[in-house]
Amino acid sequence: MTDIDRVSSTETSITGTITLADGSTSEFSVNNEYGWQQWGATTERLGRTVGIVEAMAEAVFDMTEEGDVDA
Repeated sequence: MTDIDRVSSTETSITGTITLADGSTSEFSVNNEYGWQQWGATTERLGRTVGIVEAMAEAVFDMTEEGDVDA
């Protein structure tokens, strides 16, 4: 099971922590200006969480492009 914890967001960004089933965590940030980032992740953990962060990034970018939020 993967959880997304401590999420804060604005109209154009999301920041939080991904907690994997083994208890390991990775911090992430998604921003329509700078893209996405993860830190605190080993290469293995990055491989397990990159799809989650990319999906969130796509949602933020889509909302901005569609005019749902002001960029």
